[in-house]
Amino acid sequence: MIDAVFTDAKIKLATFGLSLLIILSMLGCQTTGDPRAGGLFGWSEKKAKARKQKLRYGADSAQLAVEKAATQSDQLTTTRNNQLARNEKLQRSFNTLLQENRNLQTELLALKNTSRLNEAKLKRLNKEYRSNEQFLRNFELQINNDGFNTSLADELNKQNNRLHQELLFWLQQ
Repeated sequence: MIDAVFTDAKIKLATFGLSLLIILSMLGCQTTGDPRAGGLFGWSEKKAKARKQKLRYGADSAQLAVEKAATQSDQLTTTRNNQLARNEKLQRSFNTLLQENRNLQTELLALKNTSRLNEAKLKRLNKEYRSNEQFLRNFELQINNDGFNTSLADELNKQNNRLHQELLFWLQQ
């Protein structure tokens, strides 16, 4: 009889243990919206919709980022093209100003070589000629080192205006 009670207790204990094990294993399983990964309960439509929404949001965000990058790229290309056009225009202006300065330098040389100038006037004209040569050397160094810009163009324009005034002064003598 004790054996029967003891065996009956073993069976109840085993049944209880097995029931507890099944319950615990079921609690450890979860449903998922991903059909590739599921627990004992498998796939959940609600979680699947949430997963799809999350994936759609990620794709939409990525698409927006791509569109924003494309817009920025277009804006940068436009800015670059505008800068290139501006640089070409500045280069043409520089070339014109440099040619004008060389023409003025030639006129100074021609005036210097005339015999109608006294020693003091010739000295002043030589000084102006050398000053302009030095200006051109410095100017070309700046362009080679820094590139051309509007402040350099303004400097060259001022120098040319000064030379014009100087030539007008000498021609009126």
